[in-house]
Amino acid sequence: MSNWEVNNLEDLVFVDKEQLNNSTESEFSFFYIDIGSVSTNQIQFPVSPIYFQGSPSRARKVLHDGDILMATVRPNLKAFAKFKKPANRNCIASTGFAVLSKKENADINFIYYTLFSYEVEKQIEAFVVGSNYPALNTSDIRKLKILTPSIHEQRQIATILSTADAVIEKTQAAIAKYKAIKQGMLQDLFTRGIYSTTGKLRPSYQDAPELYKESKLGWIPKEWEVEEIGNVSSIVTNGFVGVATPYYTNSNDGVPYLFGTNIRADFIDYNNLRYISKDFYNSHIKSQLKPGDMLCVQSGHIGTCAVIPDRFTEANCHALIITRFFKEVIHPEFISFYLNSEIGKRELSKIIVGSTIMHINTSDLAKHIIPKPLIFEQKEITKKLIAIGKKLQTEQDFLHKQQQIKAGLMNDLLSGRKKVSIKEEEIA
Repeated sequence: MSNWEVNNLEDLVFVDKEQLNNSTESEFSFFYIDIGSVSTNQIQFPVSPIYFQGSPSRARKVLHDGDILMATVRPNLKAFAKFKKPANRNCIASTGFAVLSKKENADINFIYYTLFSYEVEKQIEAFVVGSNYPALNTSDIRKLKILTPSIHEQRQIATILSTADAVIEKTQAAIAKYKAIKQGMLQDLFTRGIYSTTGKLRPSYQDAPELYKESKLGWIPKEWEVEEIGNVSSIVTNGFVGVATPYYTNSNDGVPYLFGTNIRADFIDYNNLRYISKDFYNSHIKSQLKPGDMLCVQSGHIGTCAVIPDRFTEANCHALIITRFFKEVIHPEFISFYLNSEIGKRELSKIIVGSTIMHINTSDLAKHIIPKPLIFEQKEITKKLIAIGKKLQTEQDFLHKQQQIKAGLMNDLLSGRKKVSIKEEEIA
């Protein structure tokens, strides 16, 4: 780090290099990037151009390919985005941004990453003025202190961090793809189901209406039935409602005590898991949980469902609806997936009650209508949804790991604590 220097931002980039003046011809059209168009690292481009004559008076800052948009007003104060000029589009930025343009003595991509550093963040917070509309003055932006190595090392650092960003963006694209696939699968599987012999989707109702029948849930496959939850369950009851705080303990001598915050769509969130004493557990038989029980959130994330896994041989819960299905006719995970789907949530919304505090009554859930394919088909549908869910989770875990790696790289590289070594030709 011995060759690193501290420079003002204005020594490294142009700040608001080019602005339109009032003499611009009225026929000039452009796409206007306002403060609501930018979040951290992302720009939402407007779909329609506007003409200069009728444009907002604050639309003045000309954008060129490679510029950095730096938001200067809250709530987007720490939003920065690299600008990639769309083909055949003139773009102008609001005065709610500072537009940073490259100079020859600094790498613009290195500057971009430096803006996210803790050192720059502290300076921004110190420079913010105003209470009603907190903002940064352009003069203060120019004075931001930037720790800079040689131009060669700047390019090396930018290359490494750009590579990390590319991996993150690719992973985010994969996550978006799997989410779309899962959403489509949920729609198809809960309206068409699958043939038990082939494992393939039935033709749609539009293509083969003879395969379907009318029901209280609309058109369903002829092999399916509809049934009230209470008719295919041994219990539909409430978890413990009351003060349990005095009975809290630790994992060594207690049993898991689940709240609504632990219930996520189709899985149990073990973060912030609380434990209750075994005496409490033994004395509250009604709210004791067994593997395969479906839990439904009554208030908060209303209607969110998850099934108790086999590892929870002993557990209890607080203010959740417990449903224990007859497993010879209902596969609990199938119903959980159904109720968490858009189709299931739409049906559940019909039994949500309350004005100030919305909730679901246990008695109403017991009467709630659900689809009932043959148990084999329920299990096959569940297998397909679990498989796509695992792919999605794998990508999400990988994304989290890559984001942590990038954060570590930025902390090391932008502070000069870690020396980088990439050949010039590799950068080129």
